[in-house]
Amino acid sequence: MLKNYLTTSLRNLSKNKIFTIINISGLSVGMASVLLIILFIRDELSFDKFHDHAEDIYRIAWFSGDPQTRTPHPMPLAMARDFPEVEAGVSLTPLWGPGLTKQIFSISNPETGLRFDEKSVLAVDSGFFKTFSFEIVQGDMDALKKPNTLLISEKMSKKYFGDENPIGKMLIVKYRSGEVTVAVSSVFADVPENSHFHFDFLVSYVGQKSGSPDSEYYTWRDFGHFNYVKLKHGTDAQALQDKLMEWSASYMDWLTPEVLEEAEMSNYHFKLQPITDIHLKSQIRWELEPNGNMAYIHIMTASALFILIIACVNFMNITSLKSIERTKEIGVRKSLGATRPQLIKQFLGESITIAIISMILAGLLLEIFSPIFNQLTGKDIQINYTQDYQWVVFMFVLALLVGIVSGFYPSFLLSLSRVEDIMKGGKKGQRTSMLNKSLLIVQFVASMFLITGSLVISKQLKFIRDKGLGFDKEEIILLDIKNREVREKYETIKSELNRIEGVIAISAISNIPGRQFNKNPVWLSEDDQTSVTAAEFRVDYDAVPTFDFKIHSGRNFSIKQSTDSATSFLVNQTLQKAFGVENVLGKELVWDADGIIYKGTIIGVVEDFNYQTLHEPVRPLIFQVLPDAFNHFAIKLSTKDYPTLIKELELKWKQFDPDFEFEYAFLDQDLEAQYQSEQKMGRVFGGFSTLAVIIALMGL
Repeated sequence: MLKNYLTTSLRNLSKNKIFTIINISGLSVGMASVLLIILFIRDELSFDKFHDHAEDIYRIAWFSGDPQTRTPHPMPLAMARDFPEVEAGVSLTPLWGPGLTKQIFSISNPETGLRFDEKSVLAVDSGFFKTFSFEIVQGDMDALKKPNTLLISEKMSKKYFGDENPIGKMLIVKYRSGEVTVAVSSVFADVPENSHFHFDFLVSYVGQKSGSPDSEYYTWRDFGHFNYVKLKHGTDAQALQDKLMEWSASYMDWLTPEVLEEAEMSNYHFKLQPITDIHLKSQIRWELEPNGNMAYIHIMTASALFILIIACVNFMNITSLKSIERTKEIGVRKSLGATRPQLIKQFLGESITIAIISMILAGLLLEIFSPIFNQLTGKDIQINYTQDYQWVVFMFVLALLVGIVSGFYPSFLLSLSRVEDIMKGGKKGQRTSMLNKSLLIVQFVASMFLITGSLVISKQLKFIRDKGLGFDKEEIILLDIKNREVREKYETIKSELNRIEGVIAISAISNIPGRQFNKNPVWLSEDDQTSVTAAEFRVDYDAVPTFDFKIHSGRNFSIKQSTDSATSFLVNQTLQKAFGVENVLGKELVWDADGIIYKGTIIGVVEDFNYQTLHEPVRPLIFQVLPDAFNHFAIKLSTKDYPTLIKELELKWKQFDPDFEFEYAFLDQDLEAQYQSEQKMGRVFGGFSTLAVIIALMGL
């Protein structure tokens, strides 16, 4: 019987080639689109789930008026010691330079002379491999308990040593204030792509602490580290979280009963964030890497659903119209004794056959277009049909569902026909026409949803591109200051670079607009009870004209004023409003910059500008002239011959910094890169919307 159904189905499909081609084309394109979206969603939802018992791993975050990921360094190990439900804990952090920008290291192999600049370096404590499931594949398993140790990834092992055994071999590491030669202790497996943070080098906190034994950075007073705990399976994380504020007061002397009461009223607290939620559900300050967005998952899920609806409705529409031509066939079958269930099985068999053929073609389309999709989304989605049997089963089940859903109503409609109605002509054509109109409405409503969504995203991206940020971002090139010698000679370097034709202004700065800024409390001397958390921007005297920042009141820093070098400040309008005074000019400001207290006079108020991404509101900002904190040169250009100018800049730069690579970026491109996820989603959503409209038009 099954063989007969299949033979008849294939015969009918071969007789109606145009009908078959349109149906198979629409379904295969629709299902390929849905499969790509599902692969994207599956990858996004898989982040950090590769860890053993990932559901028991949590990051400790601090939630306040401006939530952040960083908490005190001793906290996770103290929790492991004091709470029996905590199995392990780890503290880690990138190695920071001034202004809390990632420090860049020049790493070389002394035997081969290979040298590269690296910044994917983490300092971690000995609980790292107990908390996470990153694998040591070669070398000392206890390397993190020892000072002056270096662990590298398999990728870095290949990069610096080729196929040689790297264990015990030396690497020269140059950093901003010196250099050190260290032996490779261990090699760990490359960090999976679906991790919320990545690294290529690990160093031990043991060595880091020995270099600064009296630093407050490693104490309970400094919220400066990324801390994680692994709980015993079955532990109630919420119950543990509720204990943290009162427990931490025994270690933090500033958490007095009055402060605890105020914190409870303001809902300030330590929060245990499930590690598997971080990528999609955390967008707070100091994320280790840009995260995804759960809203995009919802958008893509809706897109997949609407594309599938459009493809199925397309099939139903064409099949129901085609059914008019098959009334004689149905009449003959019924007159020969065919029952209604047999006819439904026959027509469902045809639908399922089309769906399976379409799914096979969708699999081929998936192979062809997945590299393009990966390029658009920044993913590395690979499909292995021989190993990922669950995916093959899912594709088969989806094909069955699509075949049944798409073919059920047409088969039900065809099987209703009675022999006497067929002989008399009946009203079937009229019923089919009404059905078609209804299906067309459903199809175009779904299409309009996708088109509207695509237009909204496009408009949002246009807003991001065109929105004035409050400063000049065009024709500004950025050069990283990678060592102390360059920082100390910044005035000489500025003078030399200014001689190059096409350079019209240069400024040395600590942080780049659009990226992260360090924050610390500031207050006015006359009101030491009103403390405001402000972002810190260290600049030289030429930052205001280079970026065309607008002075709202007061004046800019002046090299002619000796006090402007450290004891004068500029603030933005938002900080002035936060102090609650109409005019802050001339008032003394106190600034607790990571334990260093600065006092000085506010000499100017700068008009607000978006110094971080448009995802965040403009927050308080303070400016200070402090050369020790400079990390970048910002160079304003006026030229069309960029290649020649950049070559000249590189030649000059190499005279002052031969040990590090010459790297540059354009500020406008750097700012645009902050919105890569939105741009990728815009392109992907627009592409799928176009495909959906094409599928709908094929049916029409």
